[in-house]
Amino acid sequence: MIMKIATDNMPLDTFLVDKASKHFQNGNYQEAKKLLLEVPLDADVSHRLAVICFIMKQSEDTEKYCRSLLTLRPDFLEGYKLLILALVSQNKNEELLKTYKEVTEKYPKDENILHCYFWTLNQLCYWGEYEELSSRLDVFSEEQKTGKLAESPFENLARCSDEDKNYAVAKSRSREIFKHTFGFDRPQTKAITIGYLSDSFRNYPSAHLTIDLYKQHNRADFKVNCYSFGEDDESYYRDKIKSDCDNFVDIRRMSDRDAAKRISSDGVDILVDMKGYTENHRASISAMRPAPIMVRWLGIAGTTASRFFDYIITDKIVTPPDAQEYYSEKFVYMPDCYQINSRNQRISDKEYSRADFGLPEKSIVFCSFSQGYKIEPVMFNVWMNILRQVPGSVLWLMAEGVKTENLKAEASVRGVDPRRLIFAECLPKEEHLKRLELADIAMDTRIVNGAITTSDALYAGVPLITLLGSNFSSRMSASILTVFGMPELITGNISQYEKKLVELAVNPDLLLKTKECVLANRLTSPLFDTPRYTKNIEKGYKEMWEIYMNGELPRQIEIKEKGFRICR
Repeated sequence: MIMKIATDNMPLDTFLVDKASKHFQNGNYQEAKKLLLEVPLDADVSHRLAVICFIMKQSEDTEKYCRSLLTLRPDFLEGYKLLILALVSQNKNEELLKTYKEVTEKYPKDENILHCYFWTLNQLCYWGEYEELSSRLDVFSEEQKTGKLAESPFENLARCSDEDKNYAVAKSRSREIFKHTFGFDRPQTKAITIGYLSDSFRNYPSAHLTIDLYKQHNRADFKVNCYSFGEDDESYYRDKIKSDCDNFVDIRRMSDRDAAKRISSDGVDILVDMKGYTENHRASISAMRPAPIMVRWLGIAGTTASRFFDYIITDKIVTPPDAQEYYSEKFVYMPDCYQINSRNQRISDKEYSRADFGLPEKSIVFCSFSQGYKIEPVMFNVWMNILRQVPGSVLWLMAEGVKTENLKAEASVRGVDPRRLIFAECLPKEEHLKRLELADIAMDTRIVNGAITTSDALYAGVPLITLLGSNFSSRMSASILTVFGMPELITGNISQYEKKLVELAVNPDLLLKTKECVLANRLTSPLFDTPRYTKNIEKGYKEMWEIYMNGELPRQIEIKEKGFRICR
């Protein structure tokens, strides 16, 4: 019957493709695929099958039909993009990199492909083309005066500590999402209503940092709402934050406009965005300015370069006064450190030994538990230099997000036995802190510092050496160590960084004294004093509100331990 209809009106192949298209439009992908498999594989049919298989998450078939398509149309860019996605989903890294290289050579002006190639190489710790591709990305940034860059501000910060370039990439993203403000009627209350906006009210680093904040707020002066667009992981962190705030609103399934409307109708006076342009952000909500005062805190370690944030919570180490020209937000200087922390973090009572994690019993154990994307060739060279100078020492790294065999190969190239790199699996936070106690010295990353990784090491009693960089993300550990009371662990250049680590490692008495100092400061330094931090950030909120109520424009605020003042 099908044959008769087809021959009466149109060729069979055309009829089947047309019928498959209708099934596709109706979401009947399996039926569409079945019909297309009866048609000879020309470029069009191969493309259709590749798209259908991709939607159905059939990665092997997606790859097969992409290769068929590209054999017939070797210059079809969309076919390469689809092939790349199929290879990513199958973890075929060697073929993926080969494909990226081929495509970037064919399409040298395609910024999106180049950016994806660089980011993939970086995540896999393939560094042969690192500098060349990074330079080419900078050229795109310099040439792009309008529109959106493929590289996100978060990714740019991971490879570049030049604040001028950081600002340009952030500006590209803010242009894309700028929205007009809301004008809804807002209820007025005696207390200032603070709204915290994040997807991370769950078992996640920012929740680990802020876990004690929400309950600490003074309810005589403040009302605290949390607006969550992240998953409910039913964790301790999620449950505690929900119980400690006045209103916990799940906006995950709301549109950006509806979420902004809800925030506005709830009478939020100060909305604190805790994501910035990090992964899964919803900065479009903030772009609608649903509150009179818009604040950036935590999340991305840099500016949003936007018209919709008034302030950023910071300190004078990560953003010295002369950095203001690279920020659209006015600085609200905390008296100590931009980062909040908790002195009540739970540490497991499990008894761990070095043997439990494959660590040598007597040798020096260096560690760096930062995410894999923070590891880059310049600092990795330094780490290997240090291992060569400290016989028997090992480097303990996180396995998650790292191509372990590639890092081992890079170690071997640098004359270090790859067995001296030891990789740790993820553990619950309290067990991770307990495990950390087994390390001797923590080594900080360079372009993006450890941040919570730094404060975790100090909380576990492990000294960390950092290198003072030139922008927010490369100065975070310096800020943390300063408020912790151990600025002597901050170095000014790579040579000093390397010398300091080796000095600690080969001098047992100095290392012991330093560890004792870390353990003592954990109990006394402001770094883990949440009540103190909360009182100080509340001073900032009050001053923001006073400025707004006086009809004045946002300006820099400096919070003092006894009272506060505005820097004019």
